[in-house]
Amino acid sequence: MNYAIVVLLVVFLGLLWHPISLIVFIVMMGAWLVLYFLRDEPVVFLSHTIHNIYVLIGLSVVTLVILLLTNATINILVSLLIGIVVVLIHAALRRIDDLFLDEEAAGPRGWYTAVGETCNSSSAS
Repeated sequence: MNYAIVVLLVVFLGLLWHPISLIVFIVMMGAWLVLYFLRDEPVVFLSHTIHNIYVLIGLSVVTLVILLLTNATINILVSLLIGIVVVLIHAALRRIDDLFLDEEAAGPRGWYTAVGETCNSSSAS
């Protein structure tokens, strides 16, 4: 979801000089908010539950096709390419090894200590 937000933000910035495209994009962003970002239950259509990835793909295709019909093709494609490159660079450079903290690695007092307080293993018993 965060990567989709980054790509949509880059496309939005690329459309600042095309007011018609920007209006269409804002309307589509409303659809994104309702159908993808702000919902708690899965999307149900004709008593079939639609998975999040299909909602993401569908909204992406519809948004791109409608925006391409507004004659801002070069700006849209360039900003979409820039957004995808930014997302790919972040995904390639992101390290997930250090997202978790072991209790043993945190020291004898746990994962926090007071400011100015030192951790002595002999006083922690």
